[in-house]
Amino acid sequence: MKVETIQSSLGGLKSAGSVFGVILSREDSVIYSDVPFQQDRVNHVVTVLDDIGFYFKKENRRVDQLAFGYDGGNIVVVIDESYRLVVFHSLNDEIDFIAKAAKAFLIDYQMGLFAAEFEQDLNQARALEAVSPEPRSVTPEEVKIQEPLRPGTQRITLQAEKGFDKTEPLQPRTQRPVTTPSQATATAQPRPRARRTI
Repeated sequence: MKVETIQSSLGGLKSAGSVFGVILSREDSVIYSDVPFQQDRVNHVVTVLDDIGFYFKKENRRVDQLAFGYDGGNIVVVIDESYRLVVFHSLNDEIDFIAKAAKAFLIDYQMGLFAAEFEQDLNQARALEAVSPEPRSVTPEEVKIQEPLRPGTQRITLQAEKGFDKTEPLQPRTQRPVTTPSQATATAQPRPRARRTI
């Protein structure tokens, strides 16, 4: 995702309330940073947050939001899997609002990444399809019997009937007789009704 897209999306969050800085990271790498600190301090914050996330993961605790107060401001950290959005702000009353907005941004950001990856895969598939040869038809001699994938499943084999024409599709042959719906209803016995007593 482009930096301009991230910047415009976070612009609304940064202009809300008393927010004065935003850091977007994935694990211990910084994706986007707009804070009034030097880069080494930003890297230190991201590393410490990665350590905190590792601690909670090791303890089998799923934490999606953290809030800290420090001398001169507050930090809200929203965690979604390996992504972390750190928001620096001044007022304590804004924690819930900022956390909701940050969570919405992270969801939108991940959906954007998914859409870009899907589009890239689709374009690669189209490129491969353009250069792949025409599909050929399978002859009856090429059909091989395979073991069922799971125990207890029924095996279906494809066999050519006598007088097989190559333009006709192969017919499945199963190990049990096939009954039509009219045959099944003709042999079915009516069920006795249960009586209810009150």
